[in-house]
Amino acid sequence: MKLLVAMKPSLRIALAAKGFVAAMLACCLASAFNVGAQTATATLEGLITDENGQPVASVQVTLLGSAGESLTLYSDALGKFQVSNLRPGDITVDFSKPGFFRAEQQPFTIQPGENDLTLTFRHAEEVHEQVEVNSSSTRIDPENTTHEDALVSRDLITIPVPSSQLLARSLVALPQVVDDNSDQLHFAGARADQTEYLLDGFEINDPVTGAMDTNVNVDSVRVADLSTGRYGAEYAHAGGGVLALETTEGDDRWRFGVTDFLPGINFDSGTHLGNWYPRVTFSGPIMKGRAWFSDAATLQHTFKIETGLPAGQNSTTQWLGDNLLRASVKISSRQTLQGSFLYNQASEMGVGLTVFTPISTTVNLTSRRGIISAKDQFVFSRALLEFGVAGDLGKINSAPQAKFPYMIPAEIPNGTPYIVTPSGYLGRYFQAVDSRPHRIQFIGNALVPRLRWRGTHDLSAGLTADGTTWSQSASRTEVDALLANGALYSMSTFNGPGSFHLSDARAGVYAQDGWQILRALRVQYGVRVDWDRIAQRTLVQPRVSLNYLPFASNNTKFSAGWGKYFQPLNLTLIGQAYDQQEVDSFYSVTGTAPLSNPVRSAFLLPAGHLLLPYFGTSSAEWEQRILEHTFVDVSFTDRTGRDGLAYENTSPGAAVQLLMLGNQQRDTYRAGEMSVRHQFSEKSEIAFDYTRSSSRTNEAINYTLGSIFYAPQLPGPLPWDAPNRIVSHGWTPLHFWNLLGSYLLEYHTGFPFNAVDQEEQLVGLPGSQRFPAYFSLDLGVEKRFHFRHREWALRLTGINVTGHKDPDSVINNVDAPVFPVFAGGQGRALTVRLRLVGAK
Repeated sequence: MKLLVAMKPSLRIALAAKGFVAAMLACCLASAFNVGAQTATATLEGLITDENGQPVASVQVTLLGSAGESLTLYSDALGKFQVSNLRPGDITVDFSKPGFFRAEQQPFTIQPGENDLTLTFRHAEEVHEQVEVNSSSTRIDPENTTHEDALVSRDLITIPVPSSQLLARSLVALPQVVDDNSDQLHFAGARADQTEYLLDGFEINDPVTGAMDTNVNVDSVRVADLSTGRYGAEYAHAGGGVLALETTEGDDRWRFGVTDFLPGINFDSGTHLGNWYPRVTFSGPIMKGRAWFSDAATLQHTFKIETGLPAGQNSTTQWLGDNLLRASVKISSRQTLQGSFLYNQASEMGVGLTVFTPISTTVNLTSRRGIISAKDQFVFSRALLEFGVAGDLGKINSAPQAKFPYMIPAEIPNGTPYIVTPSGYLGRYFQAVDSRPHRIQFIGNALVPRLRWRGTHDLSAGLTADGTTWSQSASRTEVDALLANGALYSMSTFNGPGSFHLSDARAGVYAQDGWQILRALRVQYGVRVDWDRIAQRTLVQPRVSLNYLPFASNNTKFSAGWGKYFQPLNLTLIGQAYDQQEVDSFYSVTGTAPLSNPVRSAFLLPAGHLLLPYFGTSSAEWEQRILEHTFVDVSFTDRTGRDGLAYENTSPGAAVQLLMLGNQQRDTYRAGEMSVRHQFSEKSEIAFDYTRSSSRTNEAINYTLGSIFYAPQLPGPLPWDAPNRIVSHGWTPLHFWNLLGSYLLEYHTGFPFNAVDQEEQLVGLPGSQRFPAYFSLDLGVEKRFHFRHREWALRLTGINVTGHKDPDSVINNVDAPVFPVFAGGQGRALTVRLRLVGAK
């Protein structure tokens, strides 16, 4: 594959200068290129589009004169750039942006007068030719005020991780991304539902829980961009941050890729189909130059053995599948219509199996979800407009094991209730749930870049709207809690209707300006207004940030900002008030005589309307480029949540426990981060990041049916709080057999957990205990070879090569024979990955 570069080096008379660049910038250019008053000058206007004719913003354009002088500027939202007062003559031009192939030393002749340059800039697809050069994924962008980290496709392919078929496992290579013990991701200390997840511009959070539980073929992801501070007003539901995924589109070339198509065989406890994660990508033209498509599918079969359990009772099976189909049609040179359909389906047996939760206590989970979207984009001479709509349909069913085929009937007969003991769990899980979430969303944006008035202005405005409906039906059986001596301590039953239907709607508008006041100073300011139907309230959110570049080389940048960010209402919390009530009966130490009347617990909504939760986030950052290929970044983030939703026990100790939903929750996150990234060559780089942070809340108790603490809310660390975290990754060619070596190292403080007593009540403060410190080192080595006119890549990855014990489960009952007892986690393992790269 070669770069497609289309240039017009000859002088042509174009439209009159459109005035996108300030006079002050023109003066700087004149100085840089030694323009004298007596010398004829020239103007250069450029347009950068991708292989499908779409404008490419934020491309770094570097002009290099014959005398060694240089000038760097960036394309705007329309893919345009303009520079005036150039001296005629021969120059070379470099183009670079993460996620694209670099175009280097492109020759161009500046003629007196007006000059036009057009570039077709290709996305960085993995190919076998070695002439393609990827743009560096690290740079200092003087126009970007956001605190962000990104992984481009090369990072996702190269960094070795366990379960590489799951995008979430690769995201832990980003600073401030923590994977908790239940495999939920937390970005910059936020809860799983407090980050806005975007797929090609549309929100893919679970419509009800707000979590990221949607699978996308990792080979189809071009860029995973995480913003955790100073992001703009265009983001609607980004209380804790924004993760934006950009996936591949088709173009005029036929492409086919396949990964891990050979199934594994597991011989532990018999012969089984082992882990098998085939992935396929396919793209090409529907009509060359006019319409394109891409399709990316994943099939996942996971066979897991839980050590420490008897044979026949120690395995779980999981089937997952996802498919992303995209299509785009270039209706005209100014209009493009895009559409996509993402489908997920899962069937999981034995969910929740650990040493402490045997197979009888696990559940079987089935789910399916489809997200269909369409977006129309118009490009005018000085503006870009886009409108889009997406529909989201889902169904989730969770059911306990129907019978106990692995249990001796004399030990635990069928029909035994769910039993909680100080040392673990027995019986049949108590809850079955059928959930059906639906959502529709609308987006509209307008961008007008490079308007001139006392500098330049990049104006944007837009609107968002979405509506969610959710139906849930649940049935629950008895839960028995036993003392250490085996006597019955409490029996929990549930009454009332277990079915309900909820709906909510939200709408918001925003306006924003990026003002380049001087070469060294840029200010971005805007305001967003969001409304929620359940709360019947409106929230105004101002946001402001700035960049300051103290030196003309642009190798140093200081950024700072503050913003107010809306956090949508969590429907799962509100739904608890429409669900069943719990009735707990307590018994004497012999387990035969009730001590008192049963205690009833009810979840309630307040009489008035709820407030809208939000975060106030301040951040500051210093970026420094050292020499040519070393980047150092030091940043600080302070985020405080206000009016957060949580249930509070308003009557502890009473016969009727009233759990009232309120707006008193306040989460705080403070972090200092230092990172270094150095690129030795095109095929060799290393990154290191250390984060010191604190994630805490004033209401740490999570009251849920089947697990109610009879205590008021208490402060404590959040379950994913990791005060110290180090993450480092890199890759380099090895000096034998043309191998590529890579690694991923992660260390963090152990996560906190609650201690309880044999009565299942909290002991001490929430989060007063911690897991052991986590440490994992993954090493990968890849060999490329040719077979049947195709290039292949075979990688062996050693997972947790040091064999460090990283448990993710614990017996947290202080009355257990041994407290605490840790188990689970990723042990030492070896994985194999085979990929088709391209034709020879």
